[in-house]
Amino acid sequence: MARVPTIQAITDRATRSNDLVGAGEVLDMQFDTTRKGLSLRAAKLLHLLIKEAGSKAVEDVEHRVPVAALNTSMHLTLDEFISTVKELMFVQLGLRALNEKTGVPELYFDPLIHSVSRTDSDDDTAVVGYRLSNTLRRVMKDSVHWAILSRQAVMAFESRYALRLYELVSLRINLTRNSQKFTIDNLRDKLGVPAGKLMKWDAFNRKALGPAIAEVNQLSGFIVSAAPYKSGRSVAGVTLTWSIAPTPERVKVQRELESSRVGRTVRRDGSSDKVIDLLPVQAIAREAVTFPRQGGIAYSHWADVARSNLPSANRPDIDHVAERFRSFCARKGILLNSPKIEVTFVSFCKSWQPDD
Repeated sequence: MARVPTIQAITDRATRSNDLVGAGEVLDMQFDTTRKGLSLRAAKLLHLLIKEAGSKAVEDVEHRVPVAALNTSMHLTLDEFISTVKELMFVQLGLRALNEKTGVPELYFDPLIHSVSRTDSDDDTAVVGYRLSNTLRRVMKDSVHWAILSRQAVMAFESRYALRLYELVSLRINLTRNSQKFTIDNLRDKLGVPAGKLMKWDAFNRKALGPAIAEVNQLSGFIVSAAPYKSGRSVAGVTLTWSIAPTPERVKVQRELESSRVGRTVRRDGSSDKVIDLLPVQAIAREAVTFPRQGGIAYSHWADVARSNLPSANRPDIDHVAERFRSFCARKGILLNSPKIEVTFVSFCKSWQPDD
């Protein structure tokens, strides 16, 4: 079966605000760790800029977007926004792309953004123009390997190592295998650890890999673990293992993403006997039967309900079903926190009709 091109996946999901489609070659990119690495803020902004470019992401054109349209997620001042785009112009990242003359894959080191402009405004009314780099556009044009990331999760990460790990696992979560071996050096490069930093396994695990796994497990709907393996007496590498979390855990993840960041680190680490749950018991019970007001449902309890009740033949994309259900409820005046919302959703799925 022919695989769907990445640019087609980007185009198909243009109206789904929570879906960020990442080309596998970009998600699996190799950092040039001899230079300044990609900051967390810049990594998040890159996803949003590609989302805004949409179906024209592979074209050699200037994309223009109001700062206000992106600041619903980023919450940056105009100066911070411009400096972050500039960072994408100067950081050097390794991307695999086909040589246009030989047709052979090669590793190119290139910026991600080639130019940036802005209107002469000093607030969120400003419009920013940007042009994606030649290599990034070529990679996305040829790519047929991609993953869908949750915008909510991407914006929630507080560590750049956690975001990188989430990108790597998202790309692999639907593979037949559920583990992969990495040498320590390779995994350091994948996570973007600067050259000369965290060279020893203990330091790398304690300050980068371990915290990244904890944050991914808290915010992504995935379960990730790492087991070191040795060569002689030294740790030579790590076997990463991943899976989709069971439904109760995914419900907790969604609650976490929709709640305040305050106390998130304590909840994740479990390092205090003063940990307070996100919501009172009664509110938790209500949240479990509230259909999400926005975003995808692919890794939630609602996805299991949908798969159990949708037609087995030509089953639609789960997140598309969620969007259609929200529209249906809006037209009918049905509240998404109605006590019977799950019954309504089951009935909706059972009577599913494809788009005209």
